[in-house]
Amino acid sequence: MLGEDEKPEGTIRVYYADNTYKTVPLRLESTAGEVVEWLCQRRAACGAPSDVAGHELLIVTLGSGALRERQLSRDDRPLQIQQASGGASAFKFVLREVRARRAAADAGADADAGEREAMLDGDGSTMVPLVSDASGHLKTGTLERLLPDGKTWHACSIVLDEDSLWYSLPPGPEGGGVGGGMASISLRGCDRAREGDEKREFRLFAGGRVMSFRAKTPADQKTWLLLIARQAALVKERDMLFQADHFIANMEAQSSAQQSAALEALRTLPGVLAGPKQARQLFLDFVRSEHSACAAESRGGAGGGERFWPEGVPVDEVIAHLEQGSVRAPDEGSGNDVTSTASAAVWSFAEGPLFSRFLEHPTVQCRLCRIAAGVA
Repeated sequence: MLGEDEKPEGTIRVYYADNTYKTVPLRLESTAGEVVEWLCQRRAACGAPSDVAGHELLIVTLGSGALRERQLSRDDRPLQIQQASGGASAFKFVLREVRARRAAADAGADADAGEREAMLDGDGSTMVPLVSDASGHLKTGTLERLLPDGKTWHACSIVLDEDSLWYSLPPGPEGGGVGGGMASISLRGCDRAREGDEKREFRLFAGGRVMSFRAKTPADQKTWLLLIARQAALVKERDMLFQADHFIANMEAQSSAQQSAALEALRTLPGVLAGPKQARQLFLDFVRSEHSACAAESRGGAGGGERFWPEGVPVDEVIAHLEQGSVRAPDEGSGNDVTSTASAAVWSFAEGPLFSRFLEHPTVQCRLCRIAAGVA
């Protein structure tokens, strides 16, 4: 992950199932797969499960649940994701066993049932609904809102949906007694919710404003306060995951574009010679195997087959030109003898039928794709 002489460009904390963590030094280009392998090696030294294929790296926001976590692919860059998503406080990285995750999913239904039972009031009625109804509302009811004069409480209708808290406005002076419509508080901008001075009162702090509401009973106040606080936290956690997903998608798009450009370059002889060492070596090996096959056909008396090697073009000369990177087309129109006749023949053969046959080989196509993707 880091070479002996390399310095880390940042660190991430990776948590284990027991909530202990390991600080991992990374480069910006370090991948999630490298992090998993590095951690598994250190766990193996302590006798812990160390199967790399049996572990995965996730980003998890505060809380639990499948909607609040995202599994990283092996090629994702954790340090880049952390820096682009607001730093280490936005979420945490978790190393998890695949088997353990499946067991947790099986136990999820029991945990949800226990949570619902804990939210029941004494008479068995549900205190806090965990999902919205068919209209998309989490809770509706009537509360009193303290008007801007700081003295008057106005009875208003309240609707809590997935992203906002809506409340009705008092009639305006020209409204003829008709209601003043609805206004809303975005849960995304809700900084905190806390109890007020009275037992039935609670306050919402959002965007520099403080809004006070009063319920009919202390129990109703607790229900509203808990549900609003939970939903505001869920909205913010969801936004952080969406932001991380957006960044990862952009990274994947950039990586795909780079791989496509690299693959396109490897479809030309100059691109192979100037490209990665693996591509150049692949072509040299192909040249040798092609010459050997043609020589074998010649010794066997076969002629006119698909494989041919032109006379006057020794394989050693082709290899020498390719290894030195000196295979060039003649500089036509310049009036200078840039390349000899032999070199021109080598170029014509190497760039023409030999390289075409190279690109048509199925194994070569597979290897070039892997080289362009950086996995060869």
